Amino acid sequence: MRQGKTTSTVGAGKPSVYTIIITVLIVLIALINLIAWNFRSAADWYRDNVFVLWGPLYGHFTSFTDHSVGEVMLGIALLLLITAIASIILLFFKKPRRFAIRYLKVFVLILCIVGLIQTLNCFVLYHAMTFEDKYVSDRLKDKGDRKYTIEELGELRDLVVIRANELGAKLPRDASGDLTYEKDMATEAVECMRELGGTYGGLSGYYGRPKAFLTSEFFSQQYIMGYYFPFSMEANYNDVMYISNVPHTMCHELAHTKGFISEDEANLIGFLACIRSDDDLFKYSGYLSVLGYLDNDLKESIMVDTAARYGLSVSSKDEITQESLEAAGVDVRAYTEEIHSEYDAHVSISDEVRHDRVFLTKEAWDKVEQNAVIDTETVHAASDAFINANLKANGVSQGDAIYSEVVALLMDFYVYNIEEELQ
Repeated sequence: MRQGKTTSTVGAGKPSVYTIIITVLIVLIALINLIAWNFRSAADWYRDNVFVLWGPLYGHFTSFTDHSVGEVMLGIALLLLITAIASIILLFFKKPRRFAIRYLKVFVLILCIVGLIQTLNCFVLYHAMTFEDKYVSDRLKDKGDRKYTIEELGELRDLVVIRANELGAKLPRDASGDLTYEKDMATEAVECMRELGGTYGGLSGYYGRPKAFLTSEFFSQQYIMGYYFPFSMEANYNDVMYISNVPHTMCHELAHTKGFISEDEANLIGFLACIRSDDDLFKYSGYLSVLGYLDNDLKESIMVDTAARYGLSVSSKDEITQESLEAAGVDVRAYTEEIHSEYDAHVSISDEVRHDRVFLTKEAWDKVEQNAVIDTETVHAASDAFINANLKANGVSQGDAIYSEVVALLMDFYVYNIEEELQ
């Protein structure tokens, strides 16, 4: 009897292990984000019961070096992306097609893993309870929709200016008038955060040392003081920027590593950590970090309030123009003089504080521009677009305007006597 050939069909049509893994990862990422967006209690539970363990464990792993692991990862990611683009092109050629397919499969797997880590270390946390809701809301039960007065805003602004003026006058400086500092700033930042964790439990526990960017000049072009890398659980800071910015930036980024991911609450946490410190530079950095927000809001409030007294109904300074004032029959000169007079009645900012309220010194900027591969304007525009897109993708509709929301939080702490340092 002649033996014929047979073809086995066992397993035909079944998905490969690779396909199953990719599918599971995509579904998991989508499911976790869906739950976080729709169930705040789930995001809270994750931060308080899972992230509190997973975060420090992951942070310990990336703390084996003083260099920024996140930046290295970004560099590798760029190389992988370039190779992926090249592999897509190679698909049109017969011989290297097998290599291209294999590489692209690995690239997709890496993307899915990074997406899951980004979701666990960042995206979910955008939907968890805010720092204020978690620790302050009970003390603000009777607040309702109360709006703070210009007088209250002016009092807080003046308090911050007075403290900053006092500290700025006694801190050590070099021959050029720039601040100097001899101690280990990263160690002090960690201690400040641990101290604050004694009052606010969600900030207690392990902290990795803040790390300087390897490419601080490039981040300076983006006007970025610090960055929290979710895929490496690191607090990174710009060591090219002027020293007065560094303490608050370190504490701000460390706050992100505890799951307080929005910028306004990280600004508040960094401020509280700094002003509670026994170190004068940290105190100074804390006050400087909010002075600009308070001062700008006071100026805008005075402009809007004065316009209202002149019969002009506006809600922001952007609506106040010479044309709108003249159309309402307002004497522009008298209006301007009244604004200056009311603002000048408040505490003046000292020369030392004005000197120290800079992002980079002129010398540092000159060096950044000299070494720049791409011009600063282009880099800054691209960075702004990315940050705004990331915030809005996670439900922060205000985009980068969220940074100034720290004033509302500060007013809560000041008016309701929540922090002794603000009295």
